[in-house]
Amino acid sequence: MPPLYLAIFLGYSDIAMDLIATFGDSLSYGGPDGQNALHIAALRSKDLTQIVIDERPDLRNAPDNSGSIPLHFAASAGVEGVTRLLLLGEGSTGINMADDNGMRPIHVAASVGAMDAVRALLDGDNHPTPRDNRGRTFLHVAVENKKTDVVKFVCGNPTFTNILNMKDNDGNTALHQAVKNRDESIFGHLVGNRDVELNLFNGVGYTPLDLASKIKIEKAFSPQNPTEWMIRVLAHSGAYFSARRRDLRFGTTENNQQVLPLAPTTKENSVLVASSLIATVTFAAAFTMPGSYKIGGDPMAGTPELGRRYGFKVFLVADILAFYCSVAATFSLAEYGDRDDVDPLVRHIYARRAVWLFHIALRSVIVAFALGVSVVMWDISVMTTVIVGIAAPGLVVYGNEALAHDLRFIRVMYCRFGFSPAWNLYPSTSSYLEWTTRRLKSFSWTLVSDMFKLFWTYVLIFAVAIYAMEIVQCCHKRKVPTLVLKLDFAKAFDTVIWDSLQTIMRARGFPDRWCAWINSLLSSSRTAVLVNGTPGPWFTCRKGLRQGDPLSPYLFLLVADVLQQMIQKDPVIKHPISSNQPCPVLQYADYTLILVSADAASVQRLKDLLDAFALATGLHINFHKSTVVPMHVESSILQQCISILGCRQEQFPQSYLGLPLSHEKLKQASFTPMISKADKYLSGWKASLLNTMGRAVLADSVLGNLLVYAMGALRLPKGTLAALEGKRRTFVWTGSEHASGAHCLFAWEQVCVPKELGGLGLKNLSVQNQCLLLKLIHRLHHPGASSWARWARQHVCLASLDGEV
Repeated sequence: MPPLYLAIFLGYSDIAMDLIATFGDSLSYGGPDGQNALHIAALRSKDLTQIVIDERPDLRNAPDNSGSIPLHFAASAGVEGVTRLLLLGEGSTGINMADDNGMRPIHVAASVGAMDAVRALLDGDNHPTPRDNRGRTFLHVAVENKKTDVVKFVCGNPTFTNILNMKDNDGNTALHQAVKNRDESIFGHLVGNRDVELNLFNGVGYTPLDLASKIKIEKAFSPQNPTEWMIRVLAHSGAYFSARRRDLRFGTTENNQQVLPLAPTTKENSVLVASSLIATVTFAAAFTMPGSYKIGGDPMAGTPELGRRYGFKVFLVADILAFYCSVAATFSLAEYGDRDDVDPLVRHIYARRAVWLFHIALRSVIVAFALGVSVVMWDISVMTTVIVGIAAPGLVVYGNEALAHDLRFIRVMYCRFGFSPAWNLYPSTSSYLEWTTRRLKSFSWTLVSDMFKLFWTYVLIFAVAIYAMEIVQCCHKRKVPTLVLKLDFAKAFDTVIWDSLQTIMRARGFPDRWCAWINSLLSSSRTAVLVNGTPGPWFTCRKGLRQGDPLSPYLFLLVADVLQQMIQKDPVIKHPISSNQPCPVLQYADYTLILVSADAASVQRLKDLLDAFALATGLHINFHKSTVVPMHVESSILQQCISILGCRQEQFPQSYLGLPLSHEKLKQASFTPMISKADKYLSGWKASLLNTMGRAVLADSVLGNLLVYAMGALRLPKGTLAALEGKRRTFVWTGSEHASGAHCLFAWEQVCVPKELGGLGLKNLSVQNQCLLLKLIHRLHHPGASSWARWARQHVCLASLDGEV
């Protein structure tokens, strides 16, 4: 054995350093079985590993005769810091190197439960899904080796959701393997994560519930069979059996005989002996009462001295219960335990019944003993009585497998269906997110300003647009100098600063626990960039809200509402019409419209507030993409305001929330972009390949719905409706761009008649427009309508709308 290898093997760091300093490059770093000095150093300590790496960093990727590199050794030892040390520096590719069995370092770390090594190997951009020669991920290896800490770490980290349901070469997922191992703890962690699929098939067509039922039959005579608890959990979690006949579901033996339970084990014999002893003791205790008997000339002679005490009466009940249960358990095992003429399943039933009775008898004996001591010692030593009374409940609960299974069952169900008590398993990120979103949605409307509340309950997007039209037209009619500023946020969701969000939540009264939940959900996010459709390396996010996340819109509104509060509470920025009213700020998600008085002081103050808001929250404004539309503003003042804001000037109509916004009555030209969408659809349809009824379906379901959103908010010009009707009529009858009266087989009014009355059932656009506006008026008059309707009733005389649309 080379000197350096031997010195490191014995842990002599000073000798190793002397050898390196003395012999330099001529020193041998080799060892037995193809190992080198770094292999053995990784098993010993971080200091020895650092010494070898400083001299020979190239040894990090050198394999031994079994294909193991030093990183495999470090992962198996789990010495703190060694794994991270081997991963540092350039040229370290060992994380993806496999030994001769296909085991990568992460598999080795998971097999021994070395959590420090597991975390180091999975940190950063490392890919967590390599497989060994058997197709196993590191989660399979951890489950197979019963490393609960690794499984708990994976189930509690959303980064590894993609490996929870991966299969090995035999088709088994981690849940299949947990059922095979009959490991209740690992099984509970997996089922408690809602991202784990419960009904996947393995290579032989078994679901986890099939496998648990099969193992239950094979291990039927085990007195503590955890698979029964697993079956109960799976059944209540929505798991299913496979689509097989029940008599063939669990397979047959090689002789085509159905699998039968195993023979009784010696554990039943132990229960038989113990229950016999309990029966003997309790029988003797029934006639040897604590406290002796009354004697002499007492008329109650022969009765127990302590018979009138309640504790004695309970003692007697517990003693009798223990005697009866132990006798029944003894009879069940003695009569049916060893008889070959009894069906094995019947023996199994009696064996389980005997075990159940034995546990009742054992706990009854403990209770009887504690009560007997308490009754006798109460007048002599109260402390002894208290100690016995405290110890007895612990002994009764200790070893109660049924109670433990019930507690585990409740815990897993809480996790599976989205709750998270403090003593619970790690819930899945999806269930945690759904629960948090429901809670936040239920009261978040109380946290935003009044303008947000107008459109929060029964959210109507076009209600915001209608309000914008009303206030713009009002400013125009009164000829007040007004600037209509439409803001464009730069990647709104992606730039929110998390610290700012936490500060806002605390200011809004969120408890620290809620803030910690939100911070945990945000900090666990990871992102990958798609390159030619393939995701690149994953990296950890440091700011921003995830788009598509159901929680993100509510968090964004909490941040965006700060801008509205800042503007409305500022004494310099005023309403264009009334100086006593706050400046109107219309916000729907990141669509923001501000109407400000056209004076340099107000505009400068608004610009300062927008910059301060961007600096505090991360929501920066793209002023070069934002627009300003002036109304009744002098050119000199307008140029001064535009130079302050840095926005470009535009004219009405403007598009806001998908509807044209104008200070005047909307004309047909304002809806031309909407009509042009019909041409895009028509150009892509192969109308000549469709019959008349096929074209009628497309004309009604697609072309007829192009203007539905606008119809719900505005009374469209007749020319706009006629233009779309003409395109629908042409498409239905000819499928081309033009159609004359000769091509029309029926009058269009007849086509729009319901099918029951002889028409084709296409909607009449003019009638549809009127109906949708009537629905809007219904919302205004309905007492249980939205906050927007309640606001409208306070500011508009609805009586003037009677009889009008």
